[in-house]
Amino acid sequence: MAPVSAPVCCNQLSTVASYVAPMAQTVLITGANRGLGLAFAKVYAQRGDKVIATVRDVHAAPAELRGMARVLPLEVTDEASIGRLAA
Repeated sequence: MAPVSAPVCCNQLSTVASYVAPMAQTVLITGANRGLGLAFAKVYAQRGDKVIATVRDVHAAPAELRGMARVLPLEVTDEASIGRLAA
């Protein structure tokens, strides 16, 4: 696989998402409160997928994210937090 020479731009996310399973699915996105995580959450929600969006602080999550996804707390560096999400 050749290395990627440039980061994926947000306007290319729909193209990237189209390579993933064509039927509706459930996706888990970490860091969904901003940046690429939020952009991917939007793309998958618009595709009709069920989006589970994880953020460090649920109360600080953007309103638009709460309207399109199930927002759950997760600190990826904390094993207890990961365990609570998995339970």
